[in-house]
Amino acid sequence: HNMRSLPLALALALGAAVRADDSVDPMNPYNLSDCRNQTAPDFDEGGKLRVQSWHIHYVRNSTDFERFYDVMVEKFSDKFSPTAGALCPFGPNYGLETYEYFCSLEDAY
Repeated sequence: HNMRSLPLALALALGAAVRADDSVDPMNPYNLSDCRNQTAPDFDEGGKLRVQSWHIHYVRNSTDFERFYDVMVEKFSDKFSPTAGALCPFGPNYGLETYEYFCSLEDAY
């Protein structure tokens, strides 16, 4: 009797594990509520943060930013979407980790 119930118990346990995996948020698989003092696996083994975007903060001579922006877009033009151009199609306050192209969150004012 115990030997027959073992496969059933194992199947139920495996089924529960599969359901648990379905409920994990892929954007926060570790269910973090605070990212302070955390890192990503790209930088340190065991890092739990998901990298959603790589970006540049331009903090120097802002009067030259428009030229910098134009040169960046020209230099990396093959990395931008052939249909959307340089601007991100998802707006300045969002990120999209699956977007396969470079894009700018804003125009070069």
